[in-house]
Amino acid sequence: MVPLPNVPVSHWDEVFTLGAAASAALGDLEQQATQLNYLAWVHSVPPRHPQTMLRYGTEAFELATRSNATAQIAWSHHYSGAALRMLGRLDEAITSASRAAEMFRTMGDSDSYVQSLTNIGNCLRDQGRYEEALRQFLQLRALIDDEGSGMTPNIAAHSRPVALIRIGECLAHLGRRTEAITTLGEAIGLLDELQVANFWPAEALKELAALLAEEGRTGESRRTYARAAEVFESIGDTEAGSRCHALATAAS
Repeated sequence: MVPLPNVPVSHWDEVFTLGAAASAALGDLEQQATQLNYLAWVHSVPPRHPQTMLRYGTEAFELATRSNATAQIAWSHHYSGAALRMLGRLDEAITSASRAAEMFRTMGDSDSYVQSLTNIGNCLRDQGRYEEALRQFLQLRALIDDEGSGMTPNIAAHSRPVALIRIGECLAHLGRRTEAITTLGEAIGLLDELQVANFWPAEALKELAALLAEEGRTGESRRTYARAAEVFESIGDTEAGSRCHALATAAS
């Protein structure tokens, strides 16, 4: 459902808007719902626009329901859940994400199921339920690592570092900094191997740099902040890049 990683998203809004218009002109409700769900994805990528994302997810749900497009109903629940989480409506977000997860599980779509489980874990983390979130992400990692799970190998490879980043964040919140540093380092290593250049390595590097600073590992923290700044700037987030540059300088 999600376009390939490392592909710039700046032009996708126009592409999928045209796709939705063409589908509407053809009277193809299922394809129109698909394009609207893609548009919801576009607005989930930083800089995020959760209100717009929720609007597209809601429109996709209505069209998918009218056309009995089960997969698109599930995706609309998924994206609506993600948008609700960004808006702080966490109970509603868990409900939507859980509906999506159950539908994907029933369809046997392991790749999509993992994404919705991640969304549930994110909600738990945002609610401060770090022990529960950690259990969720550990179960998620086990599913990703299970060769019999039915996941597409490429999707599993890209999902693994995301799960590790979330595990590291939860460990950090629980005061388990040494484990968090190790886990985030593993995630960054996997992202480097995959040559992923988006917000995931940037956020992981920033989180790791902060933990290294807390541990008194100033030199490592400075270098990690500097690398985070470079990644943020490479993806066009100059504001975050400037903040990381300032933190790197402060750690000197």
